[in-house]
Amino acid sequence: MSPISTDEAMGSRVIHLKESASLSVKGVGGIGFTYTSPRSLGLTNPNVSQYALRNDDIAVGDIIKLFITARDENGRLRTSGGDYFTVVITQESQNASTTAEIIDHSNGTYTAYAYAGWAGKSSITVTLVNPSDAIYYLRYNYTLLSHRAGFVGIFQRNNVTERTNCYIQHEGSWSKKCEYFHPYNLFSTRLLCDAPPTLPCDALTILPRSDNTNALNMPRVPKDKQYLFTDKRRYQKLSKGPQVVDVNGIEGQSSLPVLEKCYNTYKSFSFPDGFWMKGRYLHLTCDNSKWFHLEDTIKCLTNKHLLLLGDSQLRLWIRKIRTLLGIEVVVDKYTHAISTSKPEINFNVTFQFHPFFRHPDEGYSLVSDHRYETQILDEVDRSHCNYIVVFGPWAHYALWTPGAYRERLEFLRDGVLKFMKRCPNAVVILKGPQPTKTTTNFFDYVCKTMMDMQMEVFDGIGIKFMNVWDMIESAYWYSDPHPPDDVINVQFQQLLSYSCT
Repeated sequence: MSPISTDEAMGSRVIHLKESASLSVKGVGGIGFTYTSPRSLGLTNPNVSQYALRNDDIAVGDIIKLFITARDENGRLRTSGGDYFTVVITQESQNASTTAEIIDHSNGTYTAYAYAGWAGKSSITVTLVNPSDAIYYLRYNYTLLSHRAGFVGIFQRNNVTERTNCYIQHEGSWSKKCEYFHPYNLFSTRLLCDAPPTLPCDALTILPRSDNTNALNMPRVPKDKQYLFTDKRRYQKLSKGPQVVDVNGIEGQSSLPVLEKCYNTYKSFSFPDGFWMKGRYLHLTCDNSKWFHLEDTIKCLTNKHLLLLGDSQLRLWIRKIRTLLGIEVVVDKYTHAISTSKPEINFNVTFQFHPFFRHPDEGYSLVSDHRYETQILDEVDRSHCNYIVVFGPWAHYALWTPGAYRERLEFLRDGVLKFMKRCPNAVVILKGPQPTKTTTNFFDYVCKTMMDMQMEVFDGIGIKFMNVWDMIESAYWYSDPHPPDDVINVQFQQLLSYSCT
């Protein structure tokens, strides 16, 4: 990869000096300098901000480099970083696309790196997801607010039903609440419910989500801050920059570097982990090319028990397994837990929702159905350890405070370590968050911070991290939080690569 030039490293300081040459500037003692007239600095504006290609004569297998300069509505260069940009490069004729890794120089400029995986002309889309002021508010104010993860507590006993409000709280103080905890899964963080009028706290039976909280909008954002999240300030494409990049090579030609098997799955380089090409996602982190043949898949799954512990994202994998192996599934009508098997190859699969899944239907939220992943791992059959365990705690926890979510992850890590001590040959995979593919919220930033926390908490303990962020972000052909079959197929191939190297 070519090094960042001096101008790029200095970023806005260099450009600022060039653009200020015509302005009247005077020294002010030892403080420094000032403009002789007052000036203003506004929010990053997508209609004025710009980007440019930083390298020419690009060939297949090279790195495409873009330089982004953030400007306010008056064209003034921003002097600090923190904006949330994305870059997606697409060639629809080949069903090819990739995203870019973006380096924030913390001075109003950004460098984006994308892998030139195919030849020909491709479209460039640079999007301002959220300006830095919005990100600052989310990071230091909104995500720290308690009581955002709300539920309705339904208490039932002796034909009496009473409802109260419940919420998740990390630390702090409270008075006369029904509080629920678990010494090995939820301790400093508590589920608190207003006390029901007559029933005791242990009569809590059903826990549907509250209509007052929704991870996909802006609950509790004060009116004086909502301007940060208006339509004109989020998910806006930049128009000032090249719309096309031309990669030298034969049309339809693609290129992959020599890849190792999928042992270490933590990302450690400054460009995306893969690109889409003709319906396949070609990884740049490790080799997953062998899983396009059914016989290889059957061999991998033989004598295995697959445990999927997460949310509806993992549940989608069941559809792939059912189609692939031609088997039926058993679905619990209350929990949506799923189990199935293929006795001919001694393969079993179980899906279980993680606790505090926030389903709007009361029938799917019985308190008795909430089970922690560590409890399930403690109860597995110890006579064999041919387990592939995948867990993915993120979407339903986006409204938890960072402290509450970290405690949740740390307890989960301790439970996984205990399980791995009993079953050292088991494969344990943490599936990370993904973009929501919607443009009506600020959920993506929160999910990115959750992914960073996951990688920090679970680093170095011997599990594999399935990072699907770039895969989803570059999949331009759909706009739904739940991926279509072609994306699920690729994720399942990734699972096989991590499980049977």
